[in-house]
Amino acid sequence: MSTMIRSAAPAHVRPGQLIGARQLADGVRRLAASPADWLGRVRLNPAGRWYERIHLDDSHEVWVISWLPGQATGFHDHGGSAGAFAVVWGTLVERRVVGASTTGQVLAKPIGRGAGVRPALHPRRAQRGRRVGGGQRARLLAAAAGHDALRAHPGRAGQAGHRRRRDMVAVRPPGARTIDEILACARARLVRVTPRQAFRELSGDGVLVDIRPAAQRAAQGEIPGSTIVERNHLEWRLDPCSDARLPWVAGYDHRIIVFCVDGYTSSLAAAALQDLGLHRATDVIGGYHAWVAEGLPSAPAGAATVTLAPGAAPALMPG
Repeated sequence: MSTMIRSAAPAHVRPGQLIGARQLADGVRRLAASPADWLGRVRLNPAGRWYERIHLDDSHEVWVISWLPGQATGFHDHGGSAGAFAVVWGTLVERRVVGASTTGQVLAKPIGRGAGVRPALHPRRAQRGRRVGGGQRARLLAAAAGHDALRAHPGRAGQAGHRRRRDMVAVRPPGARTIDEILACARARLVRVTPRQAFRELSGDGVLVDIRPAAQRAAQGEIPGSTIVERNHLEWRLDPCSDARLPWVAGYDHRIIVFCVDGYTSSLAAAALQDLGLHRATDVIGGYHAWVAEGLPSAPAGAATVTLAPGAAPALMPG
């Protein structure tokens, strides 16, 4: 298992030992009081809830989550999971469905004071989180490994959440592949590049293609000199045989380097370009986040440093 930040578990917990809700609550409280360990990872996404796992080992995992006003999760339950979370900034309204009744609870933490920790997830009770009020909201969530996954509440809209579901039907039709298999197959065909390698290629014949939608670019920023071709237009804009191709697409030897947020969708997109015959197409390992982490040039959305392909929406800053 890989560890991205220090563990939330007490020092005496042995590797692989399950930890309870009280221990998780203590760990979340320590992490919430040390924002330097995780604050730089937080992103705000106007298109929906953002989350990232920041710790994983054999005993527990830790996630950091953000919402903007009006965003919410669907109803879900936590099965038999042990867990705890802290509302670090902003206000969270949590609604629970128990039997035929619905209850609401406001969990809040005034800025500048200690984070409030909910010491346990509630098994077998459907819950729905919604962000209210002004400003952003950040949440740290720790859950013990080996417990039930989050599950969608029957009859309710919304996704199950951010943990892997284990109760899905596992029988696949002949020839079907999982997304992990498809991604691995795509990457096996690519000679992927690091952000610094991609940056160096911009001084040659490399064309950096940003496939992120406008909402992500508005929230995260853009790479100066890149060309914006949103994912749903990509093949039509870059196929040399397409009537909708970009004017500079005149053959199959273009060095096209695709990037997305974290380097997953971009791998599938680059493989699709290779299917069109663009044999030098590849993508950026780690995507935009890795580019920024390397300290490479970036610009706020709307700074007029990129080229918009036809049909690509401009990234407008919220306001």
